[in-house]
Amino acid sequence: MFKSMKRIIRWAGKYKGRLYLGSVCSFFSSLSTAIPTMAAAFALDKAIQAYWTNTAIDTVLIWQMLGIIIGSIA
Repeated sequence: MFKSMKRIIRWAGKYKGRLYLGSVCSFFSSLSTAIPTMAAAFALDKAIQAYWTNTAIDTVLIWQMLGIIIGSIA
C-alpha cells in the first residue's frame, strides 16, 4: 500500500502538495464517518449493561454521545 502511494506521489510531480492535502482530508473524512458508529456501539453497550443490571442509563452518557455525534458532523 505504502509502496504504491510513494510511486503515485513521485508520479504526481508538482502536484505533490495537493496529493498530500487530499490524503489528509480523506483521512479526516473517514474518521468523521467512523466516530459516530463507534460512539453508537459504545452507547449500545452501556444501554445493554444498564438493562442487565437493572440500573438507569446515566444522563451524562446521553449528552456525551450527542456531543460526539454533533462534533463529528461539524
